[in-house]
Amino acid sequence: PRISNCIISDNYANYRGGGVYNESNVQEDDTKAGEASPSFTNCNFQNNSTNENGGAVYNEGVNGGISSPAFNNCTFTSNSAGYTGGAVNNTGSGTGTSSPTFTSCTFTSNSSTNDGGAINSDAYNGATNTPAIISCTFTNNHSDADGGAVYNYSGGGGTADAIIDQCTFTGNTAGSDAGAIMNEVYDAGGVSSPTITNCAFTSNETTSSDGKGGAILNQGYPGTSSPVITDCQFISNSGDRGGA
Repeated sequence: PRISNCIISDNYANYRGGGVYNESNVQEDDTKAGEASPSFTNCNFQNNSTNENGGAVYNEGVNGGISSPAFNNCTFTSNSAGYTGGAVNNTGSGTGTSSPTFTSCTFTSNSSTNDGGAINSDAYNGATNTPAIISCTFTNNHSDADGGAVYNYSGGGGTADAIIDQCTFTGNTAGSDAGAIMNEVYDAGGVSSPTITNCAFTSNETTSSDGKGGAILNQGYPGTSSPVITDCQFISNSGDRGGA
């Protein structure tokens, strides 16, 4: 479907996707992978919430399924999640794919009690989760844990290599690590190595007394977290270990 010029506001989900839920899951008796990848243009997601994942939107590709929506010129404001992905949560598992595209979108004052104040992306068990985030702004988003704006995670050999280009990150905060972006791998064979180009990071911070990565933190144990960062600016970010 194509969804344009809509306001998605003040909705609530007990489990996942306060405003929108997109899932593609290939069942055992199916021979063809399904897909749940709508497009959203000029839409406003505001004040949506969930007790779990994806305050405004939840995308999941499971067992070979694909859920990679496109968001164009959308705004995400004051959405909240009781666990991960204050605005958007993307999950790929069991060789599934969840790699949405965000173009010219604005994320403001979204929050999560765990990881990814604005966007959380997880890749489990060989899945692929490589969102493209282009010309977007992230302002005053907050995570109580890691990744004040964006969190990219790989577990069980998954791939979480986001493409982040021409974006601005300003005033985002994390209660633990990575004021703006956290890239983490927890298992051998996993990869979380985004490409970050022409971005500006200003006044992002970790609020923990031993917080790491005022703007960006990369952790691979024992997988690989080796992002490529080109032509970016880091100004007035702060953390106990690794201000930028």
